[in-house]
Amino acid sequence: MATERTCHTPSRKRRTIRAYTLIEMLLVVLIIQLISAMVIFNVSSDCDQQQLSSAAQQIIGAVRYARALAMSTGQPCGVQFDTASDTVTCYDTSAYTPANSGLFASGKYIINFPQTSNSAGVVISAVQNAGAGPAYDCMFAPLGNLADAPTDSLPVYVQLNCHGYTKTVTIPALGDPY
Repeated sequence: MATERTCHTPSRKRRTIRAYTLIEMLLVVLIIQLISAMVIFNVSSDCDQQQLSSAAQQIIGAVRYARALAMSTGQPCGVQFDTASDTVTCYDTSAYTPANSGLFASGKYIINFPQTSNSAGVVISAVQNAGAGPAYDCMFAPLGNLADAPTDSLPVYVQLNCHGYTKTVTIPALGDPY
């Protein structure tokens, strides 16, 4: 809805100048701001969900590593979930010594969610069927089955939280975590 103005010049014929009003310009700017705000909100929620998925994959990797370590060494191995510091430690034997791993700069298999770039903001909010907290243990026997669940057939549940989004990792007594 452009407005037309007529310009009178003495030596020239009449010409019209087309222009937009201030209200029209403000409406366009307002619409652009609303659309960009919706896009930014959607992108931030996708980032939170991506961080949860990354943290869940790291936990699944730690569980697989501990289970494989127990089967290959013939010694009990496990994963410790510390809800106070939001860390996951893969350990060997029952002395809770962090397992050696070349995957980490420290040489020990310890995942610290607050310091990990792709899972920063993720907290371990709850662990079920894995003993008493704040450091919950998930121990594997030399055959790869859960050895310390209250009843060895119950799965262990690890609940992760990131800015209001929740994801649960299930560690079955036998089989692969999901």
